[in-house]
Amino acid sequence: ENLDFAQQINEKKNIFYAKYFPTDASLSAFENYDGVQQLSLDSCQVTDNGLKALRKSKLLALTLDECNITGVDNIAQLGYLQSLDLRGTYIGNSALPALANLKMLRLLNLRSCKKLTDEGLQALAQSTSLRDVKISEDQFSKKAMNALRQKMPQCTIEGYDHHCVTDEIILAAAPKGKAPALENLYDA
Repeated sequence: ENLDFAQQINEKKNIFYAKYFPTDASLSAFENYDGVQQLSLDSCQVTDNGLKALRKSKLLALTLDECNITGVDNIAQLGYLQSLDLRGTYIGNSALPALANLKMLRLLNLRSCKKLTDEGLQALAQSTSLRDVKISEDQFSKKAMNALRQKMPQCTIEGYDHHCVTDEIILAAAPKGKAPALENLYDA
């Protein structure tokens, strides 16, 4: 089952992609290989437990699109990680503080992670490294998104149609009720 990964490791590859077939067992090929820099797994049965095999790696980018990820204990041990795509996984609010503590993580994709709520999203504000967070449009309240945006001005939040600085100036300067279009659009 891990023959494809094993062959690529023997060839000293550092970028790996697989769809459907990977399981926790197939990731064991990575246990003693620190050369993997990018791993993209799509629509497979890999869990956080299987990612334990990557702990010795210097993995920079990890994509787990539509994989069976419910926790991030092993992902949180990947200290070199700069890009993490958890799109369509089953992580919940409890996973976000651990991800926020990844010191090199700059990009985090949480689109279609339906177990995340407004409350959990606020844990990302602890991060000093995040610069780009991708979320599903309309999954979180405007109030939660505005709070996160204020706590993380260095971060672009994609999927959230936030207002620009010009709008903020107009709203602040206009008497109540004189900028109804903006007030309705950005109502917390």
